[in-house]
Amino acid sequence: MERYLIVVLQRLDRKAIEPILFLHTTSDSPREQLLQTFADLRVPVFEIDQRGVPVIETNGHDQSHRRKTPQAEASVQTASGFGSAITVAKTLWWYWACIRRTARSLRPHRLDAVHFVAGWFPCFELAVLGSQLAGIPVRLVDVIQEPYDLALLEPERRWIVRLAGRSATHVRAMNQQMRRQLETQYGIAARKVHVLKGVIDLERFFESDNSPASDVRTSLGLSLDARLVATLGRLGEYKGNDLFLQAIQALQERFPQVHYLIIGDGPLRHELQAQASQLGLSRQVHFLGWHDDIPLLLRAADLFVMPSMKEGGPYVVVEAMASGTPVIATDVGFVREVMQERTTGRIVRSGSVEDLVAAMTDLLEADPSVLKRMGLAAREHVRTTILPEPWFERLLSIYSRITPGVS
Repeated sequence: MERYLIVVLQRLDRKAIEPILFLHTTSDSPREQLLQTFADLRVPVFEIDQRGVPVIETNGHDQSHRRKTPQAEASVQTASGFGSAITVAKTLWWYWACIRRTARSLRPHRLDAVHFVAGWFPCFELAVLGSQLAGIPVRLVDVIQEPYDLALLEPERRWIVRLAGRSATHVRAMNQQMRRQLETQYGIAARKVHVLKGVIDLERFFESDNSPASDVRTSLGLSLDARLVATLGRLGEYKGNDLFLQAIQALQERFPQVHYLIIGDGPLRHELQAQASQLGLSRQVHFLGWHDDIPLLLRAADLFVMPSMKEGGPYVVVEAMASGTPVIATDVGFVREVMQERTTGRIVRSGSVEDLVAAMTDLLEADPSVLKRMGLAAREHVRTTILPEPWFERLLSIYSRITPGVS
């Protein structure tokens, strides 16, 4: 998500568009590194909370104190209908206060467009409504993760979310299935939804050809003929890394010389390391954290596995394919739209350790020439069908609906 945002900011024509960033970072985000990057890009940054509401209003009024959540404000909990009505009223009043506060903060900037790059939906719905109240003509919402089930939301938030969906002038979806969800479940008009994968910065995966992949094995203290299976991503909920470790344990006796690279970091890293130790996998599984040269790691791998339970993309599947590495991926997000089953890799059911084990066994037992052929097919598929997607030009066309001189 951060890389996507940075690439967009880097590519903007600063003579035509002057960006301002309203930023919320989570505990596992590289906050200081991000702030330095935005400073180097000369992009002013204002802080927002987890709901997209400015922490300090930019019209000079200090609102840096944290407001209570609707649940904390709506403290009347009784069995009577009257008490429930008071609770709902307090919650809606809190929502309206946040919407007004956001509008007051945005108005001084006289924005032509606002692009919400949160990634999931619903998210920042109060800020979306606040931007409409502020009179901002173009309100683009990115939906990169699979939308939440609307039925699971509280009734009052469900109503606010539907309003926000109608308030957005444009919604970017990562795949066709997501588009259908947004239209049917959230009632967002079909004309507003744009399917735009936005796979970024793929050139660097093609440009890594001259780097010696043997360096990866040497740095890990492995023999040059050691086989490597890699996965990449945030070590968090729904990413399926626990299932990946279970699959590795099932394969350990058959493939004792295979090593597994878990690239990335996140809140579940220590838990996953403990799981690997308990399963007796400490020798074979290498937790690498975030790495400077992702293309080199992917190209060094004989096989890439993406075990997520749900995704909007995922970008990492395309990045592995661009690196010339065959892929085993769960059937989530746009995986079926970018992969060719049994030509560029294998697609398995999400949440199924058995399917993962079967696919990994099939490819690890295959002749190396089969994997090589799959990797080359994956790379060529990205080069000819995914790389040419004019995602940035289409994004600019949305901005230009109201911004003169953008082309």
